[in-house]
Amino acid sequence: MNVNKTYSARLSQNTAEAIQEFYARPRLAGAKKFFPINLLLFKAHAVMLTETGIITRQDGAAILNVLNDFERAGFEAFPLRTDLGDIYINLQMQLMERLGERVGGWLHIAVSRNDFDLTEARIYCRDLINRATQSMLTLMDSLLRVSAQHIYTVMPGYTHHSQAAQPVTLAHFLLAHYDAFARDVERLEQAYQVTNQSAMGACALATTGFPIDRELVADLTGCDGMVENSLDAAGGRDFLMQAGSTAAIAMSTIGRLVESLLLWNTPDFGMVELADAYCGISSIMPQKKNPVGLEMIRAEVVRTHNAVNAAFGILKGLPTGNGREPGYIDAEIFEATEKLIMMAPFLAEIINTLTVKVENMLNKAREGFSTMTELADVIVRETDLSFHESYVLVSKLVAQVNGQGLKASAITSEWIDEIAMGLYQRPLQLSAEAVRRALDPVENVNVRARTGGPAPVEVARMLKKRNSLQEALSTRLQQRYTDLQGATARLDAAVDRITG
Repeated sequence: MNVNKTYSARLSQNTAEAIQEFYARPRLAGAKKFFPINLLLFKAHAVMLTETGIITRQDGAAILNVLNDFERAGFEAFPLRTDLGDIYINLQMQLMERLGERVGGWLHIAVSRNDFDLTEARIYCRDLINRATQSMLTLMDSLLRVSAQHIYTVMPGYTHHSQAAQPVTLAHFLLAHYDAFARDVERLEQAYQVTNQSAMGACALATTGFPIDRELVADLTGCDGMVENSLDAAGGRDFLMQAGSTAAIAMSTIGRLVESLLLWNTPDFGMVELADAYCGISSIMPQKKNPVGLEMIRAEVVRTHNAVNAAFGILKGLPTGNGREPGYIDAEIFEATEKLIMMAPFLAEIINTLTVKVENMLNKAREGFSTMTELADVIVRETDLSFHESYVLVSKLVAQVNGQGLKASAITSEWIDEIAMGLYQRPLQLSAEAVRRALDPVENVNVRARTGGPAPVEVARMLKKRNSLQEALSTRLQQRYTDLQGATARLDAAVDRITG
């Protein structure tokens, strides 16, 4: 039987070349990654139509056999027509060419491009979320590994970009980023729960008069449930925005870590050095070793944010229901999430191969004035001055020492007494040992053993706790993969049962 080559008799003209050029061709160019999802959804839908008795077992078997043929042949063997707009229509046309309009056309019962595309987007997005989660866990593994090596590596903690504030350890610094990334993973888990819901059965927006089983399709496609309200199911895209926003937040955290590493890698700081594999050279300056790997990540952070912002810009002007614009939202969010998938493990590679200049870090802590808070604290503990009085004294001390071009190590108890006499008309008579300990960044770190502090004993406790968390996060991700594999097995069994 000759199939209607235009799929529908509603239009009297072929699709405009401009629409094919600007929408259909780019969409179909990226259709390969959606091809398996299309087959998954069509198979689940065909199984449901058969098992509910909406179509006969014979017709259901015929449809499923052709879909299996498409799967075995692969995407490359599948002819695509740009005038049909998307892979959804192309697949249905190919099915009818194989089986005729009567049998092949049964698959079109109770399904619209609206609910189909939304479920396709949800399934693709859930897979991206899982991949993003794995990428983040890879980066977090590297932070835990390097942290374990540097529990005792003392360095300045910085505020206001490059001002030495207080001594910490490298492990303490890295665990701060680990905790931020762990929250990103938890946000990805929440996005997965919102995303992994089937829209199938909503049809265009108002469901159908056929006795379909929406729950069965959701189960066979590995979804945890379905979007109940059909209008919401066929037109809602907030799940995409949640995934994209989470990716943007995670990339922001990555960007902050990259900024610190870029600063520390400069010759002026000299606290770390990137492996040569992640650097580039100058075309004219032979001494240059440019940190191009980190710079590339920094640029991709901006591009991620731009993609999510574009999606928000498109979404805010859309009324309730479906249209053509949402396809652009999908593309922007997928791009944003894919950047996180690529950049997180790339940064992990850089961190794993990083040379940490331990002595330089310690010297930076000694040379700066990062120990001044502890000096003020010691004065309070050793004398009857209030912290504010001590703060004023130390701030004046720093101004004098710095004004003379000296380092913190030049501070003596006599100098402290001189300033105390001017401010409070009496010496403090701190011992030389008390001043020495106050100026020692290692001692600064050791005394800060409060919960969450940089003291090695506390960092070791946090590290142990984070290792347990890492295992739990990995286990939860693996369980999601196991659940999806179970759904695939149930679908395969249903197809085999129908096709014999």
